[in-house]
Amino acid sequence: MDAKIISAIEAIVGRQNVKSSEEERKCYSYDGRTTGSVPDLIVFPASAHDVSAILKLANTHLFPVIPRGQGTGLTGGSVPVKGGVVLSFTRMNRILEIDAENLITVVEPGVITFLLQEEVAKKGLFYPPDPASYKYSSIGGNVAECAGGPNSLKYGVTRDYVLGIEVVLPTGEVLNLGVRTMKGVVGYDLTRLFVGSEGTLGVITRITLKLIPLPETKATILALSTRSKRQPKRSRPSSPRRWSHRPSSSWTGRPSCAARRHPPWACPRASEAFSSLRWTGAGNRPWRRQRRSGP
Repeated sequence: MDAKIISAIEAIVGRQNVKSSEEERKCYSYDGRTTGSVPDLIVFPASAHDVSAILKLANTHLFPVIPRGQGTGLTGGSVPVKGGVVLSFTRMNRILEIDAENLITVVEPGVITFLLQEEVAKKGLFYPPDPASYKYSSIGGNVAECAGGPNSLKYGVTRDYVLGIEVVLPTGEVLNLGVRTMKGVVGYDLTRLFVGSEGTLGVITRITLKLIPLPETKATILALSTRSKRQPKRSRPSSPRRWSHRPSSSWTGRPSCAARRHPPWACPRASEAFSSLRWTGAGNRPWRRQRRSGP
């Protein structure tokens, strides 16, 4: 990367918040599963203003920008493809507000999910989403990936708890989307458009989350089966008996139209064919063919 661009970025966030050594840059070339290319620069912004200034610079000089939380994802959302600048949000890790009366909290994207759950629990509140890496993943990454977790089976995924966001568009424009209330039905729901977008539409710099009351108790249920693996399964109950055709040795073809319209005793041509019909428990297959066993 050009030295002038690096100097401009250092002027925005400070020289101490820019990493350019090869050893440090390699640490940001992969996430929890995917390996990509080595970025050209690692930058640690402290505000939406810093992010906006860097994105405007990127538009001018046409270099890629990759937002990154804690790098615990498994989909490659924070992995560089062709170099560029990685924006690491570890400095933006403040819980700005916990409103127990209105059941909301406002956080920066670098807040660790587990630490947020611990803080709101002190006020008798609960933030349910718990991805597998919730003890070290960040809220910003959870929102960008729309993370879930075991609690999502009962409470829903991250998308269901995001009320509003502050997001910086690729042009550097800062938008405030969403509401601070339980109900917000006016206009387009642009907040949900950005949740799960993996940083492709904009960079999230502030998040308003919905909280719920903390459950009074927790219980673990263990279900055991008394049937062993080798024990045969119980057979299904027999269904009502139906007619099944057991062809005789002299039957060579399909009955004629007359045979299908008349009972066997009224049609001599089909009497031999229908004489081989017998009752059988054939279930939902009324004309199942039976193999004769024995003479």
